[in-house]
Amino acid sequence: MPDNLHNFEKPSMHRTEEFIDEIAFKKVKTEFMEHIMTLLIASMGLITVFAWDETLKSFFEKVFGPLQSLKDKFLYSILITFIAVTTSFILGKIYLKKRKKGLRK
Repeated sequence: MPDNLHNFEKPSMHRTEEFIDEIAFKKVKTEFMEHIMTLLIASMGLITVFAWDETLKSFFEKVFGPLQSLKDKFLYSILITFIAVTTSFILGKIYLKKRKKGLRK
């Protein structure tokens, strides 16, 4: 048996616990930062949505007239929903195609 194996020191239980605690802390810290980033991105997305809502509402009013009745507001909401769903669908298809291409490489 080689001599260097006799000099091998077993890690103490205390040192092992410290190591596990350190890893757990890093994992919690990483997850926390991921959640903060998700919240920040979602917040920026919400601000963007409000900005586009005002822009699209102004455009809609210029083309179709003011949104005075409930019917007009529903029409506007349906149109915006249609645009959002269509855009999401198209972007999803593009993403899936690129992802499949990437997986084949």
